[in-house]
Amino acid sequence: YKVELNKQVKELMERIEVRRIERLAELQDIPDEYDEDEKAPLGPGGLDPTEVLNSLPKEMQDAFINQDV
Repeated sequence: YKVELNKQVKELMERIEVRRIERLAELQDIPDEYDEDEKAPLGPGGLDPTEVLNSLPKEMQDAFINQDV
């Protein structure tokens, strides 16, 4: 019984490792596909929200990100 259990556990661990490697490879491919889509749409007045946020002082950026007034 224990021999068969250990065999099945070993096979399961091997499948998990193979899938982990596959997922890592998939995740490395994602940024290439989405680079163009990562920019936020222009806000009112044609301003880029990311540029506006980055132009704020550090304290205001942190407050905005944390939604802390």
